[in-house]
Amino acid sequence: MAILEKKHSSRLHALLSALIIFLLIYAAAFISSIFRTDAWYENLKKPMFTPPDILFPISWNVLLFFIAISIILLWKYPLERAHITLLFGIILLLTILWNIFFFGLHNPQIAFFEMLLLVVSVLGTGIYAYSLRKSASLFLLPYTFWIIYLAYWNYQIAFIL
Repeated sequence: MAILEKKHSSRLHALLSALIIFLLIYAAAFISSIFRTDAWYENLKKPMFTPPDILFPISWNVLLFFIAISIILLWKYPLERAHITLLFGIILLLTILWNIFFFGLHNPQIAFFEMLLLVVSVLGTGIYAYSLRKSASLFLLPYTFWIIYLAYWNYQIAFIL
């Protein structure tokens, strides 16, 4: 009976941890969404390869879901939780800051250099995740490709167009 209770308690803890991780990820997304597109963005000269506006909320929801899955897969390593929290916290903070610099302050130049920090952070986190659990790092690949694309897109706006 005690074994069943412990197993049930462990599953409940895992479920609550997953729920908290999803809530924190989407709270960061909510904070980022405060800085919506405005007349400045609409009038901004953008590259030809700018995705349609409808793609952004869809892609971000999928990408954030994958980030949460990656964290959940890594959360099974209790001794690594402090590192996991720090690395993913940095990624979420840098994601929010990019939105502030680009959409809030209308400063694509600063946003680009901040985006470079985000790219390095995500690559480093992906390598760390790979060392613990390969499948967790695979869930970070779409986000990695997306922010590299956004960095190039941001570069075009900040320095080319």
